[in-house]
Amino acid sequence: MKWKNRKYPELGASGYDAYVVGSWLESVLEPFSQRYPDIVSLLWVSNRTVSLMYSAGWFLTPGEKQTLETLGGLFNHLYMKLASQAVNQHKLLFRVIPKFHLFCHITSSRRDVNPSKYSTWMDEDFLKKIGKCLGLTSLRTAQKRLLERWLMSIPLNLQRDA
Repeated sequence: MKWKNRKYPELGASGYDAYVVGSWLESVLEPFSQRYPDIVSLLWVSNRTVSLMYSAGWFLTPGEKQTLETLGGLFNHLYMKLASQAVNQHKLLFRVIPKFHLFCHITSSRRDVNPSKYSTWMDEDFLKKIGKCLGLTSLRTAQKRLLERWLMSIPLNLQRDA
């Protein structure tokens, strides 16, 4: 967690790590729901929305789509309420960034396709892994060595998944 003076607090984590932290934070704050009702509700809605998307298939059923739209709308409303309160109190909390705008579009989309199927969480993890490998190889041969190592791992991964 990055928390500095005169800056917004920020969780420097990948998407899935943020979901895990959100789930943990919800369980920690739940006993204090009377004191922090909006924050606990925001965490609950966020976690249910992500859980719904990742448990659904490639195409959302009408019920899943309606639930996603309802939960997403509630999340957007609560987040903007907290962001407005923070601005009015001159606090650097609940920054509205382009990812929030994207989330608004995801939850209100009229398309039946499940937005989680286009997630980049796995890509982020893969980039972290290959970054370590690239750091251990010569700059001149890094691309070739990375591809060789990746190709060598394919049979093992296929055998493991079978």
